[in-house]
Amino acid sequence: MPGRGADICRVTEGTAISSSWKIVLPSSPRLNGGEITVVYKDITKSYAITDIVTHIPLKDLVGHDTWTLDDDGTALALAQIRYKDNEGIETVVRAKGLALIIVNKAGYATLPIDSGFEAFSAKCRVQYSDAGRSALECK
Repeated sequence: MPGRGADICRVTEGTAISSSWKIVLPSSPRLNGGEITVVYKDITKSYAITDIVTHIPLKDLVGHDTWTLDDDGTALALAQIRYKDNEGIETVVRAKGLALIIVNKAGYATLPIDSGFEAFSAKCRVQYSDAGRSALECK
């Protein structure tokens, strides 16, 4: 987030849910609050915006303490961010973000990021921006 940001949360079934989805909003000294609504499967929850970084506890969102294969899915965050302009007039900015939750079976070994993985005569690497966005480049 903001815009069309996407995050990937890769976890292993049977492990404790201890992480959170960190949503970074546009920085401004005139941030005046707002709300992030997260939709995950048939669950909809709202979280208050109090700072430019909002942490969504995945345990709270998923509703239990341990990852299961059924937790594999997509979460959509819709933010309404309130700012005050130079004249003190409140403006609302809307943004959305996406998190792909990938639950691997216990014992599945994933490749490390930027492992130099080669397949089909292509060399691939992961790149990250300062805003936390990622891209996969294959040559």
